[in-house]
Amino acid sequence: MIHYRKKQSLLLLMSSVMLMSCASSDATGNPTSLSSPPEQTTVPMETSSLSSADLEDRVQMLEQKITTLEKDMNDAKPTLAKVDAMERQLDRIDQEQLSPAKNTDVKTIAPIDPKTTAHTTETTAPKKAVKAKASQNTGAAAVTGVRFGSKNNNSTRIVVDGGKAVAMTADLDNNEKILVLEIKGLAWKAAMRRLSISSPLVTSYTAQNTENGSRLVLQLKRAVKIGKVQKLSPEGSSSHRAFLDLTAQ
Repeated sequence: MIHYRKKQSLLLLMSSVMLMSCASSDATGNPTSLSSPPEQTTVPMETSSLSSADLEDRVQMLEQKITTLEKDMNDAKPTLAKVDAMERQLDRIDQEQLSPAKNTDVKTIAPIDPKTTAHTTETTAPKKAVKAKASQNTGAAAVTGVRFGSKNNNSTRIVVDGGKAVAMTADLDNNEKILVLEIKGLAWKAAMRRLSISSPLVTSYTAQNTENGSRLVLQLKRAVKIGKVQKLSPEGSSSHRAFLDLTAQ
């Protein structure tokens, strides 16, 4: 109710200002004093003594004042709308602050049964053991290293070591000097990046894991062509591995 009375007072004040602006000049266009008592107000001249030109001028003056008043009212509409929205928001905030707080439901926690706890512990232990075993298997089926060897300045052999048979495909882009090796079924467990490689053809590499295995991206020093690609079974101290030969173009 307090905000509504403030809004009503504001509207009355604006209306008074508009009326005062209209009444600030008399029919002749001269300003009149608002502090003058009613008995000192100038009596308007009868229209019968005015010429048609004077009447037309006065009609135009009244039309201009009406137009100005309508413009002022239209300009004030956005402000009044904002005031109205603010008043509603304040009223809603006041109502929310005055309204009683809602009771929150408190859920009671059932006491823990020692027998149930013991049973849960016993059944959880084997699951952890299974997860550990799966993790070990995943580590075994992974790329464990990548090596580079060169016989001369125009060749390089890339060797990929793995925990199981290494199957890879190559995608060469000599324009960008990039070679991409897709390794299926093996996660990458070796170094993810090498910025400097002792090779006449390979500058660096980065590796990443994919949904089907892992990917090795090699940055080349110059244009090359792919030679022999072969996978090898474990032999002696060597594990599963595959190699790819590169030669300079």
